[in-house]
Amino acid sequence: SYLKRIIDAGFDGVYLDRVDIFETYEKDRPTARDDMIAYVEELSHTAWRLKPGFYIVPQNAEGLLSNAQYRSAIDGLGKESLFYGIQATGVRNKPEDIAWSLGMLNRLRAEDKPVFAVEYLIDRRAMRVADNEVREHGFVPTFQTRALDGKDPTAPIELGTEVGTPERTTKECPPGSSW
Repeated sequence: SYLKRIIDAGFDGVYLDRVDIFETYEKDRPTARDDMIAYVEELSHTAWRLKPGFYIVPQNAEGLLSNAQYRSAIDGLGKESLFYGIQATGVRNKPEDIAWSLGMLNRLRAEDKPVFAVEYLIDRRAMRVADNEVREHGFVPTFQTRALDGKDPTAPIELGTEVGTPERTTKECPPGSSW
C-alpha cells in the first residue's frame, strides 16, 4: 500500500490535506462525512499496526472533531486561516467563524493533542497579533506561503525568527511530550 511505502521510507507521520473535501459531496452523498471519518480511522489503525506511534495529522475539517471516534484516530490537527484569510489574505475572519472553529479545536486540545494554526499573512503587525492569539489558545503558530513554489508575498514574522520550522516545533513539542 502507499501508506506502507511511506512508513518504509522512514516517515514518522502523514499530514492529510483536504480532509474537508467531504463537504463538497454531502448533498449528493449523504454518507460523505461518515465515510471520511471511517477512511481516516482505517488509515490510522493501519498505520499504527505497521508502525506504533505513527502520526496522523489532518488539515482543517474541524467540524469532524465533534466525533469522538475521529478524535481518537488522529494525533493533532492543522488549521488553516483560523484568524485571517477566509475572505482574502490579511482580512480578519468573522468573529462567528473564529468562535466556531475555536469551539471545535478546543475539543482536541482538551485531549492534549496539538493544533497547528497555519496563517497566511503579509503584514508583520497582523502576524504578531495572530502569533499571540494562537499561543493564547495553546496552539502552535505557523506562518506559511499559500503557493507551493513559495512565490507569494507572505513575509516572515521577523527576519531570522523560527516560526513553524522543524527546529521550533521540536523545541515547542519535544519528543516524549504529549505533543
